[in-house]
Amino acid sequence: MNNEEKFKQYLQTNNVDAELIKCEESCHSVEQAVNELGVNPEQLVKNICMVNGEGKPIIAIIQGNYKASRKRVASTLDSSTLPEMASMQEAETLTGYAVGGIPPCGYEATFIIDQRVMEQQTIYASAGSDK
Repeated sequence: MNNEEKFKQYLQTNNVDAELIKCEESCHSVEQAVNELGVNPEQLVKNICMVNGEGKPIIAIIQGNYKASRKRVASTLDSSTLPEMASMQEAETLTGYAVGGIPPCGYEATFIIDQRVMEQQTIYASAGSDK
């Protein structure tokens, strides 16, 4: 089972109200995704994998046009230790998905969602595809 199928199965099994949209073109930037999907940049989210001091994954879910702040993540978790950004290999090992295709749910991690993301009626996120 590939990662897209794995994520689709997770959504179905957990009755998550989501629609999977497969892009025709690869989207490796906010601008590309906006053009491909025809949505506002604020609706695009990225899922940034960090690692805490115990080697456990932390996923910061932020708007696509923002950068993840290790300090804000540590503060949100009430931790005196800054998490490290996961390497591409660490991110894939910890989440089961390659960087660029890490979804916002469906695996064991601590998830932190930026308030700006929560203000959106609809969001668009990676969902298992490396496109």
